[in-house]
Amino acid sequence: MSEGPLRIVGAPGSPYSRKLRAVLRYRRIPYAWINQGSPETHGLPQPRVHLLAAERAAVDALLAGTGCEHLFH
Repeated sequence: MSEGPLRIVGAPGSPYSRKLRAVLRYRRIPYAWINQGSPETHGLPQPRVHLLAAERAAVDALLAGTGCEHLFH
């Protein structure tokens, strides 16, 4: 049943990815970490949910009054 270590694709800075790696280490489950966007991801299944693109108006509404508007324009 075992085909070697579990292959995990993720971003190193993602809180979800970090939590998943911590659980795998804690439970001593062998895994191979693959950075998102690296050549090793070619041929692997694509995620069911892709990142959602935010509309400009939605971003403007979120940033209104924060003083950070100039960083994203």
